[in-house]
Amino acid sequence: MKRERWTSSALREGFTLLECLITMALVTIILSTAAPSLYQWLQRQHMVTQTREIGQMLNIASKQAVQTGEPVYVAAVTGRNWCLRLSHSATCECRSGRHCKPLAEKYLLEADSADSYLAAGRHTTPLAKFEATHGMSMGFATTLSVYAGTFESKVILSNLGRVRFCMTPSAEGLPACS
Repeated sequence: MKRERWTSSALREGFTLLECLITMALVTIILSTAAPSLYQWLQRQHMVTQTREIGQMLNIASKQAVQTGEPVYVAAVTGRNWCLRLSHSATCECRSGRHCKPLAEKYLLEADSADSYLAAGRHTTPLAKFEATHGMSMGFATTLSVYAGTFESKVILSNLGRVRFCMTPSAEGLPACS
């Protein structure tokens, strides 16, 4: 009987420990350099989304005022745990929903992460009022600023009810704030 000998090619299948360690080290180096830019990209995308949602909320308020024939108020809580709510009542409390005369649908927008911060240029209660006749916000022109990390975006509401956006630095179709 002959004994079968293991050939050298049969012994060399797979990876050595050293090859695995070198590969793991290279992957770790690549990921550690890519992670910060990936985080910034995700943060910027989140800022763009929040800015557009706030602007959309203000546009909805203007349209709802015209459609229902009643003024629509924007209740707001600024800061880290911010909130925006639409109502037909000027004394509506954003968080609890107390004293609110709701619209046909529930319009509530809240911060979805602890990273963002909302500030209002002129924060009064209500933050804005849209007139029933033309959807204007006469006397309630304001700027809402959203901050997250190194990014800042602004939602600018004019007296005519026009909503504009800008972001520093510019991103995803939002122009740079000057």
